[in-house]
Amino acid sequence: MSYTNRWFLKQAAALFGAALLLFGLSTSALVGAILANQVWLPKSIDQGWATLVGAVVGLSIVSVQASVGFRNLRRSQAHQAGLARASQLEQAQLDREARRDQFELQSKHDDQLKLLEKKALAAALNGELLAVHSYLSDRTRSVQTQKVLYEAMPTEVLIPGAQIEIKGAPTPIFDASISKMGLLEPSLISDIIELFQKSKVDISTPADKIPAGMIAKMLGAIVDGWDATHPDFLHLLKRFISVQYGSVDPGARILAKQPEANYK
Repeated sequence: MSYTNRWFLKQAAALFGAALLLFGLSTSALVGAILANQVWLPKSIDQGWATLVGAVVGLSIVSVQASVGFRNLRRSQAHQAGLARASQLEQAQLDREARRDQFELQSKHDDQLKLLEKKALAAALNGELLAVHSYLSDRTRSVQTQKVLYEAMPTEVLIPGAQIEIKGAPTPIFDASISKMGLLEPSLISDIIELFQKSKVDISTPADKIPAGMIAKMLGAIVDGWDATHPDFLHLLKRFISVQYGSVDPGARILAKQPEANYK
């Protein structure tokens, strides 16, 4: 059985009411006897009266003590509830701070990981850029040799089976890194894609109906195109280095092509 404060109060009130009823009945009989001159002041208290008075006084004391005890218990329970609420609020605050700290740590970790991936991507593309630069330099020297040979021929002569064949540079790292380009700055992405795509272009066309002098001019245009593109490689190289080592980014290639730009 579950006993509550309300149950104890009800029990105490019932006992106290019964005692008061018995006391009232006994007192009424006593008053009637006194008025009838049958009883005045007794020399001793009857055992029954003593028991009744003791019960009334005892129950009164018990009732008062129970009331005080229950009041103190309610206060204690309210105090405990307040402490529990305060503890819950404090724990909730600690949990929020812990989650915030964890989020900040995770954000720093993610930023650091992103920075490492960014530097690794720049380093890989930088290495391939050097390889592409070397490949195009060798190709330009070969085209220059072909140009000289065609220039040595009569200008209007047609060469059976002649063909202009220019192979673009292989760029496997660039091709595999397209999905990771978002790690880099937008202007840097633009420069990378433009330069690498130009480097990949293949030229393959029959030239048996083109005079030797015209072929020589076409090959000369390819050589001149490399001379104009060469500074772009140097500028992109500087941009990659700035990402790798955290130095100042020289900016977009189109801005560096201003008259005051110096590639030397």
